[in-house]
Amino acid sequence: MTAGVAQLAGFQFGAPLGGPAFDNPRGFFEHLDVSRHHDRLLAEVGLRWHDVGDPIAMASAEQLSRWRVETEALLVEVADGLPMFCCKDPRMLRFLPLWHDALRAQGRVVRHLVAVRDPRDVVASLMRRDSLSSAEATAMWLFDHETMARHLRGHDAPVSIYAEAVADPARLLAVLDTLGAPDAAGAADTVAAFVTRDLDHGTDPVDGEVAIAAARPVYEAIVAAGTLAPLIERA
Repeated sequence: MTAGVAQLAGFQFGAPLGGPAFDNPRGFFEHLDVSRHHDRLLAEVGLRWHDVGDPIAMASAEQLSRWRVETEALLVEVADGLPMFCCKDPRMLRFLPLWHDALRAQGRVVRHLVAVRDPRDVVASLMRRDSLSSAEATAMWLFDHETMARHLRGHDAPVSIYAEAVADPARLLAVLDTLGAPDAAGAADTVAAFVTRDLDHGTDPVDGEVAIAAARPVYEAIVAAGTLAPLIERA
């Protein structure tokens, strides 16, 4: 949803993008070449997208050097001719240092937008869609947010709370406007039609079985602060 609104507000995602699916008829707005790149790097150190592990820490010096070169080459390819290039891929948070290096090497100005969703909904989705256990899904939620906070130290990274954005898409557009969205004001009507409650599956009944005690306080701290500051201070 966040990426779709960003595209409507004028950011450029390039192609090819992953198409819609049964559980996401609007599409995922993920550049397939970027997703494949991340999956390949994860596989090099024996990880999959849902494993709790830091590929940057696990990689050898040779791998990191090669990964930087490959990531910069990929950025040139996917962002060619797109001055307002935007990229969304959940795996990217594991590789943010590589992307920061590539962006600096090309003289690009980088902006981040962090979309945070209630761990109850995320864990329920991972259990239902990917057959992860509640413990595995909760550990993944925590690890991903802590990894992201560590890699974003020193960067301005506004946070969009999913539930708030669904309830009032204008709030998300306002954040995108601060990030330089070319047409945030003009996209209000199309965004209102794009963000519809029928796509918000909400809390699944399986959540009654989900043990998220460790993740819930982290989420509530982020919501209260409106930033990743509570996590960045711990990272």
